[in-house]
Amino acid sequence: MNAVCYHIHTEDKKNLGAIVSGFFEGFTVFRGLGYWRETPEHAARIDIIGTVADRPKVLDAAERIRTVNKQEAVYVTAEMVQFDDVHRPATAAAPQPTTTHHLHGDLLDDLFAVEEALSDDDVARASKRLEEAIARLRRENDYKIGLTA
Repeated sequence: MNAVCYHIHTEDKKNLGAIVSGFFEGFTVFRGLGYWRETPEHAARIDIIGTVADRPKVLDAAERIRTVNKQEAVYVTAEMVQFDDVHRPATAAAPQPTTTHHLHGDLLDDLFAVEEALSDDDVARASKRLEEAIARLRRENDYKIGLTA
Protein backbone atom coordinates (compact mmCIF):
# COMPACT_ATOMS: atom_id res chain seq x y z
CA MET A 1 0.00 0.00 0.00
CA ASN A 2 1.39 3.43 -0.90
CA ALA A 3 1.43 6.13 1.75
CA VAL A 4 3.23 9.23 2.93
CA CYS A 5 5.24 9.21 6.15
CA TYR A 6 5.10 12.71 7.60
CA HIS A 7 7.61 13.79 10.27
CA ILE A 8 6.92 16.76 12.54
CA HIS A 9 10.19 17.96 14.11
CA THR A 10 9.68 19.93 17.31
CA GLU A 11 10.83 20.61 20.84
CA ASP A 12 9.68 17.82 23.17
CA LYS A 13 6.79 18.92 25.37
CA LYS A 14 4.42 16.82 27.47
CA ASN A 15 1.37 18.01 25.49
CA LEU A 16 2.44 16.66 22.05
CA GLY A 17 0.28 13.54 22.33
CA ALA A 18 -2.79 15.54 23.29
CA ILE A 19 -2.28 18.04 20.47
CA VAL A 20 -1.65 15.51 17.69
CA SER A 21 -4.49 13.25 18.92
CA GLY A 22 -6.84 16.06 17.98
CA PHE A 23 -5.82 15.54 14.34
CA PHE A 24 -4.87 11.85 13.98
CA GLU A 25 -5.91 8.55 15.58
CA GLY A 26 -2.44 7.07 15.43
CA PHE A 27 1.15 8.35 15.35
CA THR A 28 4.54 7.65 16.91
CA VAL A 29 6.66 10.07 18.96
CA PHE A 30 10.44 9.63 18.98
CA ARG A 31 12.33 11.55 21.62
CA GLY A 32 15.96 12.64 21.61
CA LEU A 33 18.37 15.51 21.96
CA GLY A 34 18.25 18.28 19.38
CA TYR A 35 19.97 21.61 18.90
CA TRP A 36 18.45 24.97 18.11
CA ARG A 37 20.86 27.85 17.53
CA GLU A 38 23.72 25.92 19.16
CA THR A 39 21.65 25.21 22.28
CA PRO A 40 20.76 21.63 23.19
CA GLU A 41 17.09 20.91 23.90
CA HIS A 42 14.81 17.95 24.32
CA ALA A 43 13.54 17.18 20.82
CA ALA A 44 10.76 15.05 19.37
CA ARG A 45 9.86 13.71 15.96
CA ILE A 46 6.25 12.74 15.41
CA ASP A 47 5.71 10.21 12.61
CA ILE A 48 2.31 10.01 10.94
CA ILE A 49 1.50 7.53 8.18
CA GLY A 50 -1.12 8.99 5.89
CA THR A 51 -1.90 10.00 2.33
CA VAL A 52 -1.01 12.98 0.18
CA ALA A 53 -4.44 14.39 1.08
CA ASP A 54 -3.43 14.46 4.78
CA ARG A 55 -0.75 17.12 4.18
CA PRO A 56 -2.96 20.12 5.17
CA LYS A 57 -3.99 18.35 8.39
CA VAL A 58 -0.33 17.58 9.22
CA LEU A 59 0.59 21.23 8.64
CA ASP A 60 -2.32 22.30 10.86
CA ALA A 61 -1.10 19.97 13.62
CA ALA A 62 2.43 21.36 13.31
CA GLU A 63 1.13 24.93 13.47
CA ARG A 64 -0.94 24.07 16.56
CA ILE A 65 2.19 22.64 18.22
CA ARG A 66 4.13 25.79 17.32
CA THR A 67 1.53 28.21 18.67
CA VAL A 68 0.49 26.29 21.81
CA ASN A 69 4.11 25.67 22.81
CA LYS A 70 5.22 29.17 21.79
CA GLN A 71 7.95 27.86 19.52
CA GLU A 72 9.80 29.88 16.96
CA ALA A 73 9.85 27.01 14.44
CA VAL A 74 8.40 23.55 13.88
CA TYR A 75 9.41 21.63 10.76
CA VAL A 76 7.52 19.10 8.67
CA THR A 77 9.21 16.66 6.32
CA ALA A 78 7.62 13.89 4.29
CA GLU A 79 8.55 10.86 2.26
CA MET A 80 6.58 8.50 0.07
CA VAL A 81 6.64 4.95 1.43
CA GLN A 82 5.14 1.60 0.67
CA PHE A 83 4.02 -0.42 3.65
CA ASP A 84 2.04 -3.49 4.55
CA ASP A 85 -0.37 -3.70 7.48
CA VAL A 86 0.64 -6.87 9.31
CA HIS A 87 -2.65 -6.87 11.24
CA ARG A 88 -4.94 -7.24 8.25
CA PRO A 89 -6.81 -10.55 7.95
CA ALA A 90 -5.01 -13.28 6.03
CA THR A 91 -6.31 -14.12 2.57
CA ALA A 92 -6.12 -17.29 0.51
CA ALA A 93 -3.42 -15.74 -1.68
CA ALA A 94 0.20 -16.53 -0.94
CA PRO A 95 1.90 -13.86 1.20
CA GLN A 96 3.97 -11.32 -0.70
CA PRO A 97 7.32 -10.08 0.58
CA THR A 98 7.22 -6.70 2.24
CA THR A 99 9.36 -4.03 0.60
CA THR A 100 9.77 -0.44 1.75
CA HIS A 101 10.87 2.23 -0.70
CA HIS A 102 11.65 5.78 0.40
CA LEU A 103 11.14 8.51 -2.18
CA HIS A 104 12.68 11.88 -1.39
CA GLY A 105 13.00 15.43 -2.57
CA ASP A 106 12.02 16.27 -6.12
CA LEU A 107 9.93 13.13 -6.57
CA LEU A 108 7.81 13.95 -3.54
CA ASP A 109 7.40 17.50 -4.88
CA ASP A 110 6.27 16.03 -8.23
CA LEU A 111 3.65 13.90 -6.49
CA PHE A 112 2.35 16.82 -4.44
CA ALA A 113 2.15 18.84 -7.69
CA VAL A 114 0.10 16.03 -9.30
CA GLU A 115 -2.30 16.07 -6.37
CA GLU A 116 -2.58 19.88 -6.55
CA ALA A 117 -3.21 19.81 -10.31
CA LEU A 118 -5.91 17.19 -9.88
CA SER A 119 -7.60 19.28 -7.20
CA ASP A 120 -7.56 22.19 -9.69
CA ASP A 121 -9.07 19.91 -12.39
CA ASP A 122 -5.97 20.51 -14.54
CA VAL A 123 -5.63 17.00 -15.96
CA ALA A 124 -2.99 17.97 -18.55
CA ARG A 125 -0.69 19.46 -15.89
CA ALA A 126 -1.30 16.48 -13.57
CA SER A 127 -0.48 14.06 -16.38
CA LYS A 128 2.74 15.92 -17.22
CA ARG A 129 3.90 15.98 -13.57
CA LEU A 130 3.02 12.30 -13.17
CA GLU A 131 5.09 11.43 -16.25
CA GLU A 132 7.98 13.45 -14.78
CA ALA A 133 7.65 11.62 -11.46
CA ILE A 134 7.65 8.21 -13.15
CA ALA A 135 10.68 9.13 -15.27
CA ARG A 136 12.52 10.35 -12.15
CA LEU A 137 11.62 7.16 -10.28
CA ARG A 138 12.88 5.00 -13.13
CA ARG A 139 16.11 7.01 -13.42
CA GLU A 140 16.90 7.24 -9.72
CA ASN A 141 15.82 3.80 -8.59
CA ASP A 142 15.70 1.66 -11.72
CA TYR A 143 12.15 0.52 -10.89
CA LYS A 144 9.79 -0.84 -13.50
CA ILE A 145 6.44 0.90 -13.40
CA GLY A 146 3.52 0.07 -15.65
CA LEU A 147 0.41 2.18 -15.90
CA THR A 148 -2.92 0.69 -16.89
CA ALA A 149 -6.05 2.51 -17.88
